[in-house]
Amino acid sequence: MKLTSKDKNIELIEKIFKEGYLIRDEISDFEPRFSQLQMALSFYEKILQKENIIIEAGTGVGKSFAYLIPIGIALKENLYESAVISTHTKTLQKQLFDKDVKIIEKIVPGIRIEIAQGLENYLCLLKLKEEDIFSKEWMMNIIFDFLEKTKDGDLEGLEGKEVPRKVFSYKKEDCLKKECPYYMDCYVFKKIEKWKNCEILITNHSFLLSNSLVSFPYIKKDGILVIDEAQRIIEDAVNTYGTELKIDYLENTLFKEIVNKKFIKTKRDLLQKTYEEVKRFKEKLREFLNDNEKRKIEGDIFTEFKINEKLKKLSEEVKIPKGELEAKGKVFKEKLLDFSRKFEKIIFSQSEKYVKWVQREDDEIILKEAPLNPGDYLKEYLYPYFPVILYTSATIKTGKDFNFFIKEAGLNENIKGISLPSHFPYKKNVIIYIDKDAPSPKEEEKFAIYLSKKLPELIEIFSGRALVLFTSYKMLKDVKRNLKGIKTPLLFQGEDSRKNLLERFKKEKNTSLFATGTFWEGIDVPGEALELLIITRLPFDVPDEPYHEAKMNLLEKEGKNSFLNYSLPLAILRFKQGFGRLIRKKTDVGCFAILDSRIIKSSYGKYFLSSLPPAPITYDIISVKRFYENIKNI
Repeated sequence: MKLTSKDKNIELIEKIFKEGYLIRDEISDFEPRFSQLQMALSFYEKILQKENIIIEAGTGVGKSFAYLIPIGIALKENLYESAVISTHTKTLQKQLFDKDVKIIEKIVPGIRIEIAQGLENYLCLLKLKEEDIFSKEWMMNIIFDFLEKTKDGDLEGLEGKEVPRKVFSYKKEDCLKKECPYYMDCYVFKKIEKWKNCEILITNHSFLLSNSLVSFPYIKKDGILVIDEAQRIIEDAVNTYGTELKIDYLENTLFKEIVNKKFIKTKRDLLQKTYEEVKRFKEKLREFLNDNEKRKIEGDIFTEFKINEKLKKLSEEVKIPKGELEAKGKVFKEKLLDFSRKFEKIIFSQSEKYVKWVQREDDEIILKEAPLNPGDYLKEYLYPYFPVILYTSATIKTGKDFNFFIKEAGLNENIKGISLPSHFPYKKNVIIYIDKDAPSPKEEEKFAIYLSKKLPELIEIFSGRALVLFTSYKMLKDVKRNLKGIKTPLLFQGEDSRKNLLERFKKEKNTSLFATGTFWEGIDVPGEALELLIITRLPFDVPDEPYHEAKMNLLEKEGKNSFLNYSLPLAILRFKQGFGRLIRKKTDVGCFAILDSRIIKSSYGKYFLSSLPPAPITYDIISVKRFYENIKNI
């Protein structure tokens, strides 16, 4: 079905995005944006045709309004009964719920809109009772204050408080469901009822995908699905469609039964032996990791541990009592079987389609297994249940097309994809600086010394106001150790929580933030707080990172160039995400500094440069100084 100008809804969309009808109150500095209108019309066309579409919309296009308006119209016209909007970051999820979706309420008055996140983000009332907070006055006061203020039990309300959130968080494996004495007051089940009965649900990729594995118990299917921050759906699929076993959780579960003696009355020696074997296994894993954060599991390593068999035998010894403990007994038995299945799958199964590794996370030891072709799972568990899917982000293309995303996300190769430019004046407001004389990042010691001298020179020009992005925490620490001569305030990842660091970076004048990992994307620092963005190294994955290494090996076995087909496009996406932190609104100005000379010396560097919006490039730091003097009218 092709759109025609006679369609009253087309006229409404054009009136909204050309004249600001309905949205002027939501956007104080409204101006018509061609890309925003094109995105809304293209998405609405696919809604009518019941087809999928990829739309890359540059920073500042206003993509959330561009998909919310067509969704509102489709629901008003009863074309669909519901819509799900999924994001990767909580920041965007909350922005959509707290602010942007108000536009739909103007189109469809009385529409029910809810926000959903992982169930572990909510307070469990049963755990609260079992913790016996009344014996800890300091904790009791904090919890009572939280209970008075919270509407939905969201544990974010305890952030910054000296209370271990994990102790009180809901855990599906421990849930007694209707057998729980607090079921009628349960925050989680009240939330679930709202999610199942709303017309628009705003959620995150992890929650969406975990629901897809069990036929969407908490999410309405058969409606419109928007996957925002779409480039991250692949990574989230890798995590969700794999297997995870937290060794500390297994150890604690067995220890509690040893102490409490609730469900295993006989074979207590087997319980004790299993617990001791788990402890030995954990120590073996620590030795295996050594100083590494992650390490790949290969061959028959660790198969000497038959913990899965012991757990299965223990489950057979569980005696489920009648009365108050009956529900808990059933949960405990199922938990042992689940531990056994996961252990067997990760330690004993062999398949080229998966990769297995052990990792350390906040001093917790975790076993992981993940699929190397996550797109196959998305095709089976997610896509068939939504007749219209929009994949959107500011960064989806790698080069001139969407082929990398299409393949990795398991999409039909004939899917339509369009790229809509930002209206930001990059040529005027941005300068790109490349240090062509920088040493190779592969010479790590030499490169760290170089950065320690170069960074102060750049930061001094802008009187701070810099975000310095690293690709490894080790390099960040090496640079920090040798850094001298910076007179403006500095913040370093690891000194405080991510949230607090960002708040301080925005509020504390002339501050610079040194960071890695999650700071490459999903952060919004508009205005003068950020005018210098430094990429210390092109963001390639570490070659021996377990998943990356296994994926590269698989592609090579298939006769493909793993660098061109995986490593390079993945790095380009992250590079684009990093650049996107610099200019967040039309009046923002700044310098994008690249201190990895491979961007001009290597054969692949041109692909990184061509992924950036048009802006002047300089190799001369004097030009950077002039740029700063011009923007500050010095």
